[in-house]
Amino acid sequence: MTSLERLLERYPVTIKIKDKGVAVPGRSMGKRPMHHYVVKLSFEGRDLETDFWMGLGHRRSPTITDVLSSLLSDYTADTRSFEDYCSEFGCDTDSRSAEQTFKALRAMKPKLRKLLGSKLDTFLEAEH
Repeated sequence: MTSLERLLERYPVTIKIKDKGVAVPGRSMGKRPMHHYVVKLSFEGRDLETDFWMGLGHRRSPTITDVLSSLLSDYTADTRSFEDYCSEFGCDTDSRSAEQTFKALRAMKPKLRKLLGSKLDTFLEAEH
């Protein structure tokens, strides 16, 4: 059991999942078909709803640990500037798909901060 899973026992975040079937995500994620879900996370009366994609090799729906681990990992990405982001992840600064991903990561940060509130740092410190 990871420390994130143990933390979720102490601070339960709930998840509702809508399976949207197989689709091709936007350019920032490539042009391969993937399982598409809309997930709604709830914590202490606050909600966050977002798309979540999993490769076709996955034979199950995402878990709260899958989704939260991904969001927490994305949260730690360097989004101070597009150039810093590209440098950290080896992207071309002329790439439109890299720019779309950068903007999506940047837009998600305040949403995750709002969802987890004062527990954000605790969740960020958890091994996931």
